[in-house]
Amino acid sequence: MMRRKIGFVVGFFLLTVMVGTAPARAGEILAFKNGNTVTMSTKATVWKTCTSVNIDAPAAGYVVVSASGMAGFPSNAILALTLAAKPAVAGPWQFRVTAAPPMPSYQSYTLRQVFQVNAGSRTFYLNSKGFSGNPAGTLSIETGSITAEFYPTSAVQPNTVPASQSVQQQPQILSEPGPRE
Repeated sequence: MMRRKIGFVVGFFLLTVMVGTAPARAGEILAFKNGNTVTMSTKATVWKTCTSVNIDAPAAGYVVVSASGMAGFPSNAILALTLAAKPAVAGPWQFRVTAAPPMPSYQSYTLRQVFQVNAGSRTFYLNSKGFSGNPAGTLSIETGSITAEFYPTSAVQPNTVPASQSVQQQPQILSEPGPRE
């Protein structure tokens, strides 16, 4: 009887360890928000929230937050963008874009940041701040999207597609173009 109990405990322990350390699959839990446009002065002295995304983490783990879009600003201006766990503050890393005189500029941006989280609902923010700009002008931050992906461990494995399903078919020509007149 004692051997059976010991065998059960050892088996249960091994099963728990094997399941508990299984690598996470990419995109198991994903939150997405389509963008919006925020404007601010190039002489802004505080951080401003452009957009945010909320995700429910089922357990402790990691959230990868990505934001992309386009920024428009007058010449001689600097725009700082950051991803943060709080609104209207600088995050752990800043991305800066500069417009060189004499022309106004539009530049695309993409930011990505990993945050360690506990279980529960979390909101992540894309924040911005304008610098310099002589004379003062208006910055336009157009967010194409912001996403948050949850991973229960840092041992993340990509999802795989069987080769038989990943082959692209040749495009079909539905009708031949006629002669030009």
